[in-house]
Amino acid sequence: YSKGGASGGAIEVHTVDKFQGRDKSIIIISFVRSNSRLDCGTLLLDWRRVNVALTRAKHKLILVGSSSTLASVPIFDAMLKALGRKGCLAPYKR
Repeated sequence: YSKGGASGGAIEVHTVDKFQGRDKSIIIISFVRSNSRLDCGTLLLDWRRVNVALTRAKHKLILVGSSSTLASVPIFDAMLKALGRKGCLAPYKR
């Protein structure tokens, strides 16, 4: 999906595979898994796809997801801890 913006820019919504070999100024990644079992599924275990997702942003990378579910994957747990130490996490408050 692609939609032109008022300033001539465009918002694109795609799966990670569509961004292979391409960079964008700002990337927002939505990790849609959130469950009481803390099961992230198999997608986040494919490190080639994760690498593509996390390395496409030129200027800003915004990650949206359940930190407790993401932390069940060791590399995401380490990333969340590092981001927390740097003050880069914005937790959702009900």
